[in-house]
Amino acid sequence: MVDDDDSGRPAVRAGNAGPAFLLLSEPTRRFEDEPTLDFLIRACGPWGSIETSVETWAGDGLDAYDDA
Repeated sequence: MVDDDDSGRPAVRAGNAGPAFLLLSEPTRRFEDEPTLDFLIRACGPWGSIETSVETWAGDGLDAYDDA
C-alpha cells in the first residue's frame, strides 16, 4: 500500500511482519551532465531499520517514482 509518512513523504507498506515503510530519497546527480542518479532507500519497521544507496542510469525505470 502506498501511503505518506509523518513528514508527508511517500511510503510503501509491504510484508506481513507489521507495517514497514520504504522511504526513497529524491534522486541527485553527482555532476550535471552525468546520466546516473543516486538516491537512498530506507526500510523501517518494528524489526528495525536498514538503508542502502542506489545508483541508477536515467531511463532504466528506477528513477520513475520521482516523476509521479
